Amino acid sequence: MQFSVNNSSRVWMDRVTRMLVPLYYGVLFFIFVGEFKIYIGASSVSLPISFALIGLIFMVRLLREDLILTRNALILCTIAALGILTTLLRDPGQLQRAVAAVIPLVVSAMALVSLRAWPVDMDKARQAILYGGVILALWTYLGFIQSFGVNGDYYDKKLMVETLLGRSNYLAAFLFFLAATFFYQNKYLFLFFVGAILATMSRGGILIISLFILYIFWTDKKYAPIKYFTVFLSALFALYLFFEYGYSLFMLLHDNEYKIPDSFNNRIILWEFSADLIAKSPWLGVGPNGFRSAIEAAGNMEDVWGAHNSILLLWLNYGVIGLLLYLKYLHNIYREISKAARTTPIFQSIKVAFLFLLLFSLFEPLIGSVSFELLLVMLYITAKNINRQDHTGASLPQNTAPV
Repeated sequence: MQFSVNNSSRVWMDRVTRMLVPLYYGVLFFIFVGEFKIYIGASSVSLPISFALIGLIFMVRLLREDLILTRNALILCTIAALGILTTLLRDPGQLQRAVAAVIPLVVSAMALVSLRAWPVDMDKARQAILYGGVILALWTYLGFIQSFGVNGDYYDKKLMVETLLGRSNYLAAFLFFLAATFFYQNKYLFLFFVGAILATMSRGGILIISLFILYIFWTDKKYAPIKYFTVFLSALFALYLFFEYGYSLFMLLHDNEYKIPDSFNNRIILWEFSADLIAKSPWLGVGPNGFRSAIEAAGNMEDVWGAHNSILLLWLNYGVIGLLLYLKYLHNIYREISKAARTTPIFQSIKVAFLFLLLFSLFEPLIGSVSFELLLVMLYITAKNINRQDHTGASLPQNTAPV
């Protein structure tokens, strides 16, 4: 009799799981829509709207006894544990802040175990990304239009470009992903998203999309007839970089009175400050959100949560071992995307977009933020599920090997 009850429950849970299959596309869609905030003591943490869907799927698979800790989820949980351990060893009073900082890794780990072996229709996944992206772009355009009514300087106007996802530079990263992903899919969509990048007024976003376009011109045989024009554009771009950044660095090193642009100056200061913190604790780092605490203690620094450099941030938060583990995690994502690119054309664009996003993260605070982490993990999960279907077909097995 007990067996019959358990068996009936199992059948019912299987039906519920199949009903939840479309939620996968909701997760992809809401990544581009935005986040909501929860508060942990004195700290707050933003969670993607998609987290509600992931949490529901997680609970159903938990009840179904179908959760397996995958290798990538284990990597993320280990990194988070290292960060918490460092905080406990260095400053237990900052534990709440550390917990808030590792939530993006925990959310990504939950997505990995919840959406494992999930049946994916790539056309529907593409539509979910596109519809979410269109909402993000239109919202960005609206903020740009509203900025014309603001009396103030460039930065005052830039603050008006804000959605539930974030502000100018952060929005530019997601819009760049959309532009790069749909470059070969639809040129009109590409121009639509490029226009939205310009509307963010993010110089970093303009820089990264410019580098992407030059990369396409250099590498795609289709553009061979304009190769010499591309050489000319590259030369102009190199000159721009020299006068915008190279000259400033040169003058900074040779003239203590030289005043460099504020945003660039702030990054230099943050990187130097990060290097000093790492020098004091190279192996363990300072723990998650330890950088923010150090900024506040210094008293004369820009109030930011990250170092504006992904390598420095990971090193500070999780130490050398955590940094190396995260690099392994990124390698796993790239390997799976590359495999999917052999059979699914859109992943050829996503592969390039992924690499440029990592480049963007070297001067913008992307890695460690919850929506960006979720974007990365969903790219991996989607590629993994597509690759699995190519070999075994779509399924939701009770047991499968860790990925």
